[in-house]
Amino acid sequence: MSARQSWAAPALPAGPRSALIIATTGYDDESLRQLRSPGRDAGELAAVLGDAAVGGFAVTPVLNRTGAEIRLAIEDFTTGCKPADQVLVYLSCHGLLDARGRLCFGGTDVRRDRVSATGVGATWLFERLDECRATRQIVILDCCFSGAFATDRKSADDVGLDHFQGRGRVVLTASRATEYAFEGTTAHDTLPGGSVFTEALVHGLRSGAADTDEDGLVTVTEAYGFAYARVRAAGAGQTPQLWSFGTEGNIVLARNPAGMTVTPALLPDNVRVALVDPHPSIRIGAVEALGEWLSHDAPSEVVAARQALQRVVQHDIPRVGDVAHALLDPADSTPSDVDAARRAAEAIVAEAEATRRLAVEDAAGIREQARKDAFGIQEHAVGDAMAIIDDAESRAASTRRAAVEEARREAEAIREAARADASGIRDEAAGKAATVVETTVADARREAEAIRGAARAEAYAINQNAAAEAAAIIAGARDAAARTQRRTGVGRAPTAGVRADEGPTWFARVRATLAKLGETDSPPPVAARAPKVGAKPVRKAAKRPT
Repeated sequence: MSARQSWAAPALPAGPRSALIIATTGYDDESLRQLRSPGRDAGELAAVLGDAAVGGFAVTPVLNRTGAEIRLAIEDFTTGCKPADQVLVYLSCHGLLDARGRLCFGGTDVRRDRVSATGVGATWLFERLDECRATRQIVILDCCFSGAFATDRKSADDVGLDHFQGRGRVVLTASRATEYAFEGTTAHDTLPGGSVFTEALVHGLRSGAADTDEDGLVTVTEAYGFAYARVRAAGAGQTPQLWSFGTEGNIVLARNPAGMTVTPALLPDNVRVALVDPHPSIRIGAVEALGEWLSHDAPSEVVAARQALQRVVQHDIPRVGDVAHALLDPADSTPSDVDAARRAAEAIVAEAEATRRLAVEDAAGIREQARKDAFGIQEHAVGDAMAIIDDAESRAASTRRAAVEEARREAEAIREAARADASGIRDEAAGKAATVVETTVADARREAEAIRGAARAEAYAINQNAAAEAAAIIAGARDAAARTQRRTGVGRAPTAGVRADEGPTWFARVRATLAKLGETDSPPPVAARAPKVGAKPVRKAAKRPT
């Protein structure tokens, strides 16, 4: 790869370039601090802008003037400009805000208590620039509260930039609307030094460091970006800002004094091939094609052609190298004293070239034969590989089929075993279930029989109790009847609700009932099995009353 080279920066855009540098260091109002940096800032910025190799501006300085003188200088500067002009207005001074928060620039006679009447209003300045016909306008404000210039400004679409032809205006401010702009590193530093913001701009333009894309030109946007980064890195309590109004494209502020960095372009394929052709005449044709590139406008093509021609001069035969040398340095194209020696050397080189061509042809034949042999070997290798692949596929298919059949047989055997196991389990479960049912039925029968026996025994006990109670009642009745007969005499009818004609009949019914109870109520048979634990016990007969 060809190395990158430094190249002279391109020319600035066509058209007049004018700069108005306004700076105020001393003030009549004792309440305003005297400034030290505006004078130094104005001088350094004027020097770098006025350098033809950098800014190329025609600089007009306005230092330590009253407000009226500053307004007149601005009026004179903006009047009479043409559309092709590029103008730059720079102000470094005290920035003061009036009662309505509008920015005013201080001349030597500005009064803090009468800012609107004695200062140069930012609104008035931009009205003058609106009236200016220059198509490219740059405004740099290095003062406190410089960002407040836009307080009374209309939007970019309402500024009235019809005459700018798509170029527009760019405003750089050292701070925001509510920030101070510092000298040196702090606002109260008494050491000599310039404004942090202006110093960053001057450094970027003078060293070329602001040319971030290395194209040899520093645009306003690049200069702002460099100054912003440098101010923020310095730790100053201010934030530079950039404002664009109706801009299209980039407005060029200066050239890079260090030039531009060029990456060589790629040579066409036919030229690169011709430069290594064995025939000197073809190489000379390629050298002449490179000579045409030397007159191109693109630096990358010029650098590429120059580097290629230098290699030809250093490494090619004199016949070709002289042509390249003449293109690189036309003033030194006359034959040298060693021209004869060069011609002799050319003859030797020509003979060597012929020998080389023969060797190349032999090598080409050898390569061709080797290519054919390699092709044949490759075909055999491909055939063997295909046969091996087919055999492997066949074996794999057979193995796969055998594995599938074996798996099928094993699965069938597993299924049969599972069926047999399931049948045995089912039969065993059925036998166990039948046994359980039979045992349960026998137990139920035995329990029912025990319950029936217990019920008969209990009924027998109840009957016996009833018979005993009836016998007791009859005996009581007999005793009562006997006592009655003794008192009343024999043959007297029973009392207690029994009529005289019913006495014998009533006694007859009682006797019949007792007889019946004596005939039918016999003890129940003994149960075959004792009552189950927990069964209701048989109630004992009640004792006979005495």
